[in-house]
Amino acid sequence: MGGLKISLIYIDDLIESLIKISQLDSPPKIVNIAGNEVLSIRNIVEQISLNIDIPVNFNITEKIRSSNLIADNSLLTSLVDIKFKSFSDGIKTILKEDKC
Repeated sequence: MGGLKISLIYIDDLIESLIKISQLDSPPKIVNIAGNEVLSIRNIVEQISLNIDIPVNFNITEKIRSSNLIADNSLLTSLVDIKFKSFSDGIKTILKEDKC
């Protein structure tokens, strides 16, 4: 339950990852850039809903999902040291910046 699961990355973490990879002596030609956190679409919507105080209703489909979009970021984390921002913290940061 919860629907499609995806790997996410906060934009600042993406930029930091790209900069650090570009500074490597021998950067890989291909690397998955994603955070460690995997969330369902339902969980994403619920977390946003809690932070903006707007209730959400879901319609559950009978269709069974056969796959997810979860990135293997093991190469990334073996090459560069990144402390990924959680989705929850990212949403709070974005909402705080939007109010400024």
